[in-house]
Amino acid sequence: MAEGTVFGNVLQFFSDAGIYQVVLPFLLIFAMVFAILEKTKVFGLEEINGKQYTRKNVNSIVAFVIAFFVVGSSQLVEIILKVSSQAMIVLLVVVLAMVLIGTFSKEDEGYFTGPYKWIFMVIVGLALALIIANAIPIAGTTALRYAYDWLIANVTSTIIATILLIALIIGVMVFITSGDLIEKFLGGAKKKEE
Repeated sequence: MAEGTVFGNVLQFFSDAGIYQVVLPFLLIFAMVFAILEKTKVFGLEEINGKQYTRKNVNSIVAFVIAFFVVGSSQLVEIILKVSSQAMIVLLVVVLAMVLIGTFSKEDEGYFTGPYKWIFMVIVGLALALIIANAIPIAGTTALRYAYDWLIANVTSTIIATILLIALIIGVMVFITSGDLIEKFLGGAKKKEE
């Protein structure tokens, strides 16, 4: 933080007052749980003047209580702070990648179309999973470090070769049994020859 500046002092005051450790995690969890309860309609609907509405009062109370339980655990708050800050770095990288890809693509093309969209989504999902695993403490270290150490100690080249062989067999079976993929592949090859 920029110590000595007016805004730096304000941010330090917010930190000392517990805004980052209590208020913001509480609001984040409350908003997310409330939105999920509203969307899923877990507690049903009530009818008012012939119209169906979600039970906002029940949803808000449940979200409020869950948010307080989460904020009451300093370990959960620490995980939330770590994951959310690192997830914002992933979001920044995604936005910058989209800007770079947008500069090289035509105006009427989308950023990610076809299989590229799914590949990009899998990469971002893996990045978020690794961030979450790196934030969860296990046995004096993080879950990611614990899993890495276990893999290094227990996985041999035979196990890796077996996993790769099984993945290859499954991939070939999926490719052969799905006729649409073969037609698209062969159709694309025929168009290139013409």
